[in-house]
Amino acid sequence: TPSKHPTPWKGSYGLAQLGERTHAHLLPSAARMEAPTPLPRAPQRQTTKTVVRGDRDAANNAASSEPEDSSDDDGNNNATPSQTSSEERNQRQRDLDYEDERNALGKIVANIRAYRGFGMDDVRRVEYHYGRLSEAHKALIPHEREKHAAMRSAVDANARFFDELVNTFRDMNEGSPESHGRPSHLVGGEEEARKLEHSGYQIRGVDEDKVKYVLKNLVRDWSEEGKNERERSYRYVIDALRRSCPAQGRATPPPDDKPTTSSAKATTSAEASSELVAAASAAAASGGNAATNNAGPATSTPPSAPMDHHLEHRAEPPRCVVAGAGLGRLCCELAALGYDAQGNEHSYYMLLTSSFVLNHTQRRHQWRIHPWAHQSCNVARDSDQLRCVTIPDVTPGELACRVSPGLLSMCAGDFVEVYGVPEQAGAYDAVITCFFMDTAHNVLEYLEVIRHMLKVGGIWINHGPLLYHWADAFQYLSTDELSIEISLETMHAAAQKLGFECLHQEMAVSPYTSNVHSMMQTIYNCSSSTMVKRR
Repeated sequence: TPSKHPTPWKGSYGLAQLGERTHAHLLPSAARMEAPTPLPRAPQRQTTKTVVRGDRDAANNAASSEPEDSSDDDGNNNATPSQTSSEERNQRQRDLDYEDERNALGKIVANIRAYRGFGMDDVRRVEYHYGRLSEAHKALIPHEREKHAAMRSAVDANARFFDELVNTFRDMNEGSPESHGRPSHLVGGEEEARKLEHSGYQIRGVDEDKVKYVLKNLVRDWSEEGKNERERSYRYVIDALRRSCPAQGRATPPPDDKPTTSSAKATTSAEASSELVAAASAAAASGGNAATNNAGPATSTPPSAPMDHHLEHRAEPPRCVVAGAGLGRLCCELAALGYDAQGNEHSYYMLLTSSFVLNHTQRRHQWRIHPWAHQSCNVARDSDQLRCVTIPDVTPGELACRVSPGLLSMCAGDFVEVYGVPEQAGAYDAVITCFFMDTAHNVLEYLEVIRHMLKVGGIWINHGPLLYHWADAFQYLSTDELSIEISLETMHAAAQKLGFECLHQEMAVSPYTSNVHSMMQTIYNCSSSTMVKRR
């Protein structure tokens, strides 16, 4: 599927951009009594802001439609001058969109290729500040020079991984024999990257952070160390899907699943933090294998009970979409369980890396990366910062051997643009949003698209926080970016107005791209919910 990217929303902030006829009716009446005054545009500042779990730097791609055939019954072209002009404009727009896509991909490839340079810059910065110490202070930390050398080796190992990744797509230029059978949305990136580099392109700090972020995502999705983290997010999703939308035609709870009740004791933030830190320490001691279960209060049907039976005795595997699929691990796991799983991803960083891992892995622990080499704060031991993580912990081929042909696919593009079209109406049995809903400019639009693409009786499974990615965009972007930030309660109320019924809701503590050896742990008290589309 061709990559599509949203056109930036121009205008003022807040509810004034929603429109009474579209989304404002989904919010409580008190929230829309008065349209807000537009916020002043903040001056652009030089900062290294990273919008995690998504990439918004790809070029805009406005949807364009094919011109209607204006020929008469005799096959004569009776197009008027205005129709011809419209067709020409549409063609020019498609050409511009195509160039924008190529340029966007080329920029991402150029950023990845630049890793070795800016990675070594980080080492040189540390060496520079060390050099400013007095000889007496240097004598107190004599091993630092050895650490600097180890940092260089770590950056070099990461660079070799990225070089191998980029080289995989080196000959994927459109029309070349080598591009045949490759993902079409990844064709031509190398050629565009070379053009950018020859023109003097300079990578920004925010893009450097996104390249480094790829390393952390590899740990989360494809390493043994990330197993605990996956258990605390993907496991909720997989178990909920197997209960409410079973692949084998019967609503059977997964093994070892314990029922929770509405009277279950809620986990406080302090308790949750203490528990996760303990889990992280256990994971570190066991090489990242420790997995724990933490569930807050359930507010509806106990998860051990079958929730819905609309898919019993079906002949075909349930079709599900994983929105914001990242590096594809969750999609692979679902396909291996018998689901027709399609991952949707917007970020070229994730698309390039997932294509590389899924299609070019030959053995377990094939690559060695050092994802925390650039993380110099909250380090307990030098070895923690410099440690090696091997990927993958399991080859996609090992998972694929349990997958029937055609059950696993990836779809590149913006979620709303791809699945909001008429052709996708009622096409899916389940939609999974794991750490995804808060990537929206307008979360109500996400809800509408999810409802649009689900069959009646279809299941929406959500797991994640509400760290709205565009909430502070005015601080680092010169453009006005829509950001609708509503509470979980309000989001669920809006979903009910759209025809969803909540089958299960609990709060679950989950980390995200967490360094289990760090002195600082970031955790989220996530909403983990299952809803069914009733109408």
